[in-house]
Formats: sequence, C-alpha cells, structure tokens
Amino acid sequence: MFGHKVPAEVFEYLEKNSRAIVTQEKGKMTLHQNSSLEHAVAVFLKKEDDEVFSLTEDEREEMNNLKLPFVTVGSNKDYSESFIPNRFFEDTKFDGRPFIHGIFDCYTLVKDYYRKMLGIYLPTNIQRTWEWWLNGENLYLDSAKTYNFHEVNDIKPNDIILMKLTSDVPNHAAIYIGCDTILHHVSGRFSTYEELSHFYKHKIAVIYRNTNIQNGN
Repeated sequence: MFGHKVPAEVFEYLEKNSRAIVTQEKGKMTLHQNSSLEHAVAVFLKKEDDEVFSLTEDEREEMNNLKLPFVTVGSNKDYSESFIPNRFFEDTKFDGRPFIHGIFDCYTLVKDYYRKMLGIYLPTNIQRTWEWWLNGENLYLDSAKTYNFHEVNDIKPNDIILMKLTSDVPNHAAIYIGCDTILHHVSGRFSTYEELSHFYKHKIAVIYRNTNIQNGN
C-alpha cells in the first residue's frame, strides 16, 4: 500500500483535495475528505516536493495523537514518503495495517499473531526483498520445517495457509481463524479478516500446522 507506489486513485484524489482520510473494508481502501477518525486507518497529505520527506511539528504531533500512519505525496504518485507513529509497531492491531513490505506484510502478520495469540516466537530477521517469489526464491517452503511447521491435509484454527497468489511458488500466507475466515495481508491492501472464498481456496498450495500447537505447548 505505502511501501512502493502511491495508488493512482489516491494521487488523483489529492490533486483535488490536499488531505485524504483512509478507511478500509475487507482490505480495500475508501478515501474521504472529512470522515470519522474512529474508523480511519491512515492519512494522506499532499505536499510540495521539497516538503515530502518531512512532517511539520504539528503534523507529527497529530500523527502520534491519532496513532495513524501519515503518507506525504508530492508532484507525482512515485514521489512519496511514509511516516509511522511512535510505538506503532508494538501496539498495532491485526486488521487495518498498511502494506509496507518487510515491515507490515503477510509474514509480519503471521509472526505477530503467533506471538500475541499463541506465545510462539517466529524470527523477525528473515531477509526478504520485494518480489522474491519472482527471483528464484521459495522462502515459505524453504523455512517451514525449520520453525516447526508441517504439512496437513485438514484445516484447523491457527493453521497457516500458503497460497500461490501471484506466482508459481507460494508467496502469500494467511492465518485460518475458523468458520471459513482468514486473517491476512495482501500487497497493496490493508490487513483484514476475510472469508476463505472460492478464489482463495483455488490459490491454496499447502496448509501448515505448528507442532507446538498440536502438542498443546
């Protein structure tokens, strides 16, 4: 969402409005000029190019008070910067996270969920470059057994579903919550709880279960 290019619809909106408040529904964003901040997940600000890479003191104070990411955008959609509130990473809820590869992505969500909900610690320092799945790497399958995951044929809450979402190797991980619902974070969208629809089922490559969950540890 914010880690690569600002979506064209955001840039077009900011050409008419200097500020956009973002809400999300099932991972997809909606832009508002004036909206209740109760449901907001981010704020976009239009700036002059020489001001894109910094926030004013008032803007930074507002960002920290709202506890929402701010994204500044310049004269074109490729000229932008993301800012994260203080302590945002520690306290961020599972849904409504902006996508910033390597910081907030599908693996980060799995890691945070397993630590907070299950007390299982997965590594934070797995190096991953953008579009690793198109460059001969297979990070999920290569790492799964190392961290006590094994393949299963059924599906239970807290299992990890690996999908071939945009490539020939599994490049997306979702957490099965139960009741045909997944928690996941797709590139270019906000993290969300969503139905395990026919579309996603068709993309499943493998289902993994952690040995520690199976053993009740």
